[in-house]
Amino acid sequence: MIRLKNIDISFGNKVVIQDGELTVRRGWVTAITGPSGSGKTTLLYCLGLISSQSGHRYEFDGAEIDLGNDRQKAAYRKRKIGYVFQNNNLIETMNVRDNLLTSLSMAGGAPKTEVEKTEELLELISLSDKSELYPRQLSGGEKQRIAIACALIKNPDLIIADEPTSALDGGNADAVFGLLQKIAREQGKMVVVATHDPNIYSRADDVYVIEDRKIHLQSAAEAAIQHGEAVSKLSTKKLPFSFYTRYIRANSRRNQLRKRFITLFCALAVSFISLCIDFGQNFVAVQEDLMNRISNREIFVVNATSTKERTQAKYDPSDRSFDSKLYKQIKKTSGVDQVIPYFEIWGSKIDGKDFFYYVVPYYPDQLMDQKSGLFDETVPEAEGAYLSHQLAQELEIKRLDKRDLLLSLSVPTKLREVEQEGNSIEQTVTRPDTLSITVRGVLEGQIENSYSDSGKNVIYVPFDVLQTLLDEHKAEKLELGEKEWAPSACWVTAYRYGEVTTIKNDIKKLDPKILAYNRYQDFEAMTASIQETRQVMLIISIAILIIVFLMVTVIRIHETERRKYEVCVLKANGMTRGGVYRLVLTESFWEAAKILVIAFLFTCLLAALTNFVLFHQELILINWKLILALLGISLLSVTAPSVATILFTNRCEPDKLMRN
Repeated sequence: MIRLKNIDISFGNKVVIQDGELTVRRGWVTAITGPSGSGKTTLLYCLGLISSQSGHRYEFDGAEIDLGNDRQKAAYRKRKIGYVFQNNNLIETMNVRDNLLTSLSMAGGAPKTEVEKTEELLELISLSDKSELYPRQLSGGEKQRIAIACALIKNPDLIIADEPTSALDGGNADAVFGLLQKIAREQGKMVVVATHDPNIYSRADDVYVIEDRKIHLQSAAEAAIQHGEAVSKLSTKKLPFSFYTRYIRANSRRNQLRKRFITLFCALAVSFISLCIDFGQNFVAVQEDLMNRISNREIFVVNATSTKERTQAKYDPSDRSFDSKLYKQIKKTSGVDQVIPYFEIWGSKIDGKDFFYYVVPYYPDQLMDQKSGLFDETVPEAEGAYLSHQLAQELEIKRLDKRDLLLSLSVPTKLREVEQEGNSIEQTVTRPDTLSITVRGVLEGQIENSYSDSGKNVIYVPFDVLQTLLDEHKAEKLELGEKEWAPSACWVTAYRYGEVTTIKNDIKKLDPKILAYNRYQDFEAMTASIQETRQVMLIISIAILIIVFLMVTVIRIHETERRKYEVCVLKANGMTRGGVYRLVLTESFWEAAKILVIAFLFTCLLAALTNFVLFHQELILINWKLILALLGISLLSVTAPSVATILFTNRCEPDKLMRN
């Protein structure tokens, strides 16, 4: 038995029912009637626990229900209440059998009995041959009978029918009401019918009339058919995951073309977004690698202690040499790859002929071959020397066939303190020696030694060769005022070209006398250009993601609007708000999985097209980072709009949805 007390129903400022009471008995058909707008349907919603009205008291078989507890109300709707709406009681995207199975599985029906119970109900309502049809293929009477079957399949204690015969002819109306009456009589169910049909409430056991804002009991059956009050145990368990997967599978059979189009569109968008991000990152990496290869990442540092004022880093023999502490500080500067001493050894003769020239060290990262207009590949780079263009002309060298030169040099051995114009400077003490070199190349005409003012007659010799020569002449005995020779300038190379400017500024901070410069003055511009590329690709990706998000959100909200009666049916059958969340999220994750697979295939295809057809280099890498990006964007583009639609859906109660 069900009792509702202190029922107050109003719409805005209009009160339609005030302090009403309603009793529903087992084995009886209870009819509710009254003029349109009197509150019949809202009273049914209150009875079916799908109303947002909560000011009344509700007792179900002696147990009072907390009307503010959505989970408790959903538990009663799931097993104890079967609802037959006036319209839209069936899920249009499912056939008859799937509608029945959905209602049964929501109530926790055992899988082994599902098919058997479905066939029994179809037999009961004489629609065994309609199980594979969709609601749009059924007549009005057949729809109502299927709706009743969906309510019955849960084996509920209470069956509520809202105007079940309003759209039916006389024969179908009698058949539908006869079925409800038979269920009440033979199965001991509580059946409540809201109706305007006099033929129905004349055959009901109890008739409640809503009039003048009151609920009046107009007539009652003289004898009640006695049935036991035993009821099925109330279940508060959550719906199993299998319910959601089966529901989604059954629901996906309709509108497949439209759904596939939406999935394909989302997959293409996700693929394009991921490619933009990956292309931007890899393009920047390729550009950075290219800059690291074509630039020597070189900073020239001098200890500018000579008497003349200088603003540019130029080598001067009179500069004071680096002490060991300062040299170590330069090496420890963040981003520094290597530090190589720079010095100049002057020479007076080549092959016995008088020539004034300078010998300067070079190291492999300076890529001397790329600066040469003429070179001999048979000479090892670690041993060969390079001549400036002017010196090669003066020596009349026009071809290289392992050309050997004998150099007469003044090799520095130690440093001596001397007074010059009132200042103490370091004077280099030298010793004559000869060095045999093999010419590997001749530099192009525009290549000059920019590290000093030594002139254009320059020979570039591998640093290791000159270091060996210096070690051979290292002073063994130092007199008062003398110290070991050490260079006053050095090359500093950075690990990456983008760190050159920072390293240069950090080195200048070590000592106010230090001057530093780099040949390539466009490092900042190159870095800015590459960063702009990265930012543009990121902005494009974000813009596309926002567009996709908005489009999918609009599609989802439109889809939810179309499915609002479906949501109403699910809630009326016992689905909680949390259940709606889980259903929509499960649908979203399933959709995201499909989008991910299709997007991955598109990405592989577009990556091959971009790498091997358009750019002929691997700018898009198919790796775990790209797959994670695809997964993340797929989930974001589907789940975020879905959450928005959930909020839109759960904001409306079923009774409000049904009125719209």
